[in-house]
Amino acid sequence: MIYAVIMAGGKGERFWPKSRLKTPKQLLAIAGDKPMIRETVDRLQNLTQSDAVLIITNAAQSDEIKKILPELPQEHIVAEPCGRNTAACIALAAAYIDAQDPEGIMVVLPADHVIHNKKAFAQVISDMALLAQSENALFTIGIDPDYPATGYGYIKSGHDIKANTQTSFYMVEQFTEKPDFATASKFIESGRYFWNSGIFVWKTSVFLSAVRQYMPDLYNGYEKIRSALGTKELQDVINSVYPTLPNISIDYGIMEKADRVIMAKSSFDWDDVGSWDAVAKHFKPDSDGNVVRGKFVGVDTKNCIVYSDDKLVAGVGIENVIVVVTDDAILICDKNRAQDVKAIVQKLSDEPEGKEYLI
Repeated sequence: MIYAVIMAGGKGERFWPKSRLKTPKQLLAIAGDKPMIRETVDRLQNLTQSDAVLIITNAAQSDEIKKILPELPQEHIVAEPCGRNTAACIALAAAYIDAQDPEGIMVVLPADHVIHNKKAFAQVISDMALLAQSENALFTIGIDPDYPATGYGYIKSGHDIKANTQTSFYMVEQFTEKPDFATASKFIESGRYFWNSGIFVWKTSVFLSAVRQYMPDLYNGYEKIRSALGTKELQDVINSVYPTLPNISIDYGIMEKADRVIMAKSSFDWDDVGSWDAVAKHFKPDSDGNVVRGKFVGVDTKNCIVYSDDKLVAGVGIENVIVVVTDDAILICDKNRAQDVKAIVQKLSDEPEGKEYLI
């Protein structure tokens, strides 16, 4: 059986002021009409059942997630007591799944990706799940790169894996984290490198074997949580054990070390929408190149991104600017500096009077 694990603990700091501690970007309709986590769960409809979906989040977001996803069993929305990166997050989910089905297939994916082609996505995941049943390997998805991005990790593909599927599979030779522009350009020219999607598929038992081999400290913590499942002490055990787990990503902790990792070549569109400037590609611009969500009137205003829930935004003689309006804050940002919105969040967190704008 396929079990979906959705990682939904991110802060989405580059989407301030819309994204806040209690409502980060995965809980917002950033690149569509529905919250991103709602879109992610809907994308899984033909792959698994709602009672096989597990959300790993944090206490600040769990109540809102329950409202957005009322069909999920409440106990399947699991709150981490603290953030410990993706390796611990996935191991926590594996404890729940292993208790039900040790040979079950885990599909692990972030809550905040944009994928429009649901049919192609479902085909790739189905093919990966099929191959994962027989292959003692960890699986990931590689995205055909459109340009030499420096904000993504890259996967170097090796020889192809013969499979009777629509999806093409390759052995993974190497992972590279966020290269500089010159290196990324060489990667693309080679034709052997793909963007790392951060989406994974594997048999639960295979993943846990890798955790035991490459991250023994994490495995020890996993065993303590696993043994407490079904007892009244479970939450106390999680609260006690989780903060002691290694704070490391699944990529660094396991994927880069594992000796058998297979990449599925994506046949669907993909975007992790990392900052406000990335939103523009998902909406049709007006005749002046402005992407508008809300009320806007402009004079000699071009190539701007305007996001306002209720208030009218008026622009005169501005170009290449991002404007985001909420009830209590306004962001005005050069489009070329969209990545630096995170610095505003840091500055607000350092000021006593600024923290109220982050909750």
